[in-house]
Amino acid sequence: MKNLKRMIACTLLLAFSQSLFAAGWSGAAKIIEIYPSAGSNGVLIKHGSMPNPDNCSSPTYYLLSKDNPLFTEIFALLASAQARQSLINLQLVNCGGNGNSSPLIYQVIAQ
Repeated sequence: MKNLKRMIACTLLLAFSQSLFAAGWSGAAKIIEIYPSAGSNGVLIKHGSMPNPDNCSSPTYYLLSKDNPLFTEIFALLASAQARQSLINLQLVNCGGNGNSSPLIYQVIAQ
């Protein structure tokens, strides 16, 4: 019973986590485009919902930087989500890429 309560609490926390970090989350939407970009040192992502919480100068794409310690895992999750047309929620932190212009993807929640 105790484990069930913990599981329910964790599920509720995850379900409402967007409201806890509202300014930095994209909102759940599908991945529209994945574009590897050598000039940006990472992968550019076009998402169905494109807020720009840090007012980056070029919010057309989000950037998953190769400097992200979870780059490989996040890229695999994004590619899989695009293939399955699943909803993804992206946490965006700061700006990066060419001229620090694109919102940086920090972490991802698959829904």
